[in-house]
Formats: sequence, C-alpha cells, structure tokens
Amino acid sequence: MRGREVFLFSQPRPIARLVKTDGDWTPAALAAAVDRDFADKFTPLSTDLEAFNTDPVV
Repeated sequence: MRGREVFLFSQPRPIARLVKTDGDWTPAALAAAVDRDFADKFTPLSTDLEAFNTDPVV
C-alpha cells in the first residue's frame, strides 16, 4: 500500500516450458533454448523507483 493506493501483484505461475526429447541438456543448449524461447516472457526487473514512478495518491 502506498498512500491511498493498493497494488495487486500476481503469484508466479508457469507460462512456458522447454522439453528436450533427444537426450540431456547441455549448459550451452539450455542457455540457447532459454534465450530463444523464454526471453520475451521475462518480467522486467524494474526498481521500486522505476515501477512506482508516479506520485502517490494521498
């Protein structure tokens, strides 16, 4: 809560998955798959000052 504002944050839930059916992951293959398939799904890591860059409602 900030002043008269109340924020709702969502709980993390799976939104995508990677499956490798032709053997185990190597670190390089996993890193490449994450970059290719997950990068657009990452949550921005804003700081509090960036995320709450408006004046509070008081």
